[in-house]
Amino acid sequence: MPATLWLLAGAGILAYGGGLLWANVVRIEVDSAVVGGQIEPLQSPATGVLSGMRLRANMSVEKDEKLFSIHDPALEQMIGLASIKVERARDDLRVRLAARDAEKARRDDHVLAARAELERIDTEIESLEHLEKTAKDRVQTVSGLFAQGHTTRPRLEDATDRLAQASAALARSRTIRREKSELLAAALSGRGAGGIEVISRLAEADAAVTRAETEIALSVEELRVLMQRRAELTVLANTSGRTLRVLRRDGANVQAGDTIAVLERQERGIVYAFLTQGEASRVGIGDEAEIYIPGHRISARATVVAVERNGGYLDDVESRYTWQLARDTGVRHTDRDRTARVTLEFSEADQAAARRHVTAGTPAIVSFDRRWGRGEATTFAALQSRPPDKQP
Repeated sequence: MPATLWLLAGAGILAYGGGLLWANVVRIEVDSAVVGGQIEPLQSPATGVLSGMRLRANMSVEKDEKLFSIHDPALEQMIGLASIKVERARDDLRVRLAARDAEKARRDDHVLAARAELERIDTEIESLEHLEKTAKDRVQTVSGLFAQGHTTRPRLEDATDRLAQASAALARSRTIRREKSELLAAALSGRGAGGIEVISRLAEADAAVTRAETEIALSVEELRVLMQRRAELTVLANTSGRTLRVLRRDGANVQAGDTIAVLERQERGIVYAFLTQGEASRVGIGDEAEIYIPGHRISARATVVAVERNGGYLDDVESRYTWQLARDTGVRHTDRDRTARVTLEFSEADQAAARRHVTAGTPAIVSFDRRWGRGEATTFAALQSRPPDKQP
């Protein structure tokens, strides 16, 4: 019986030792790992009141989806004033158009009357021309009779007076017609006067309409610029993804540049594992590793895609989750500090599930196969001679 106990105890010790050997020598297991991702802060484009906020934590969003908008009271007041200005300019244009139409009607009435007067004068001139011709013939006849002594001087003088009267009346009618024609031409051109009365201000009316149309165009452009500024206050998703954190709620007062929410872009799932410098030398690109997500009790396979010895010292303002170490403290880091970063990419079979269930920042445990020795090495010259599809 004691021998059996000793045998069982020895087997347990050997199993425990084998487990330690497997965990600490054959494999490298680190719990300083985190699910990574491209993180995009959604910031307020202006100062105002947050409105239309529909984001919730862990909510999926599509590209170009409306996320929220900013209500700017000052901008809304400017838009209201600009809208009133546009309406006022349109009302002024309607008044100017009515005035121009009235001037056109007035001009048309004057033109009709002037043309009727010209027709009457033309008839009168035609009659006077016939009368003048008759008077000329009469003077010639009487002059011949007076030369032969068959008539008296008073009759010749009377015929001559009648000719002079006819010629004077014809000249007067032609002068009146010329004046009337000039007035008609002035009225047709848009400006004219009859005596001391201005009968047409069509040119001024046209200029007033043009000014009103220009004012409308300027007012509409001003309103368009303000409306464009309002549209810029609506934030759309630049890419598909999901929200990690929501920092502000609908109706909150925000300042320009305030972070409203944090969005994780929908890209290939990756894991950052932080190793010591000694452990990093035992991991190579292309190695497969096991990933365990304790928070969700999910395991997956992943492949090493990058090994960075200075990964722990990268800029801490990077827009992604990373393992932070104290910087510029004056303390010399040793091999016990996890200053190297290994980037792993989930396998194709686990990519969709990883994007759907695991968010950036989730803790992870990674188990690597430990490499021993240098192994088979390849020279750079040999790499250059390989086909492009065979390049690492």
